[in-house]
Amino acid sequence: NQEGSPLEPILFDELGLVPKAKAQQYHAHFSNMMQAAFNLSCARHLADQPDISLREALTQVGWPSTMQQTPIERTLEFFVVDWDFEFPAEQVSLFNYFSVGHADSWREACNDFALFHPAKRPILVR
Repeated sequence: NQEGSPLEPILFDELGLVPKAKAQQYHAHFSNMMQAAFNLSCARHLADQPDISLREALTQVGWPSTMQQTPIERTLEFFVVDWDFEFPAEQVSLFNYFSVGHADSWREACNDFALFHPAKRPILVR
């Protein structure tokens, strides 16, 4: 299932169903990486820095590159990024990923970030 879903995280690997506690750890880790990428997006917007790809943002916050991912990491990324956007993270704009709706929607989404992080630095969640 997808990040943020109220359903239990369900994952399968080469041995079958991943135990619930382990699946929750995998989902929580990827969710933390996506939150860190969001924080990076806000920090870049607030600092008037140029856009980067979602892949670059994920790499900067500690998510492994495609070639270094485990099969489960790749599966989580595929269903959250590739599936939803119909493109891999390398082809997804960091600003557009978190600016759904209209051009300035990032201002509303990043408002709490700016209030709680006045130094405009990304908070890396690991």
